[in-house]
Amino acid sequence: MKVVNVNVDMIALFNKNGEPKPIKFRLTNKDGEYITVKVKRVLLKNKLKIANKKYFSFRCQSIIKGMEKIYELRYDTNEFKWILFKM
Repeated sequence: MKVVNVNVDMIALFNKNGEPKPIKFRLTNKDGEYITVKVKRVLLKNKLKIANKKYFSFRCQSIIKGMEKIYELRYDTNEFKWILFKM
């Protein structure tokens, strides 16, 4: 996987403890067009702390442009932002 580190628009569910679960996200390609990706499976979920920032990290699997891909999403709990970190 290659580090991408791009902000994405996310639809997610949160449980009673405030932990997120990604459902689908939207990002822009090089041409400025939106690509919508539905999260098929969450393979791994971790809590990270990097430089006094807390993250939830999700390794997920989806079908993107007809190919099944594995990627990593991160949720920044300080800034409330979703990041496509690796793809």
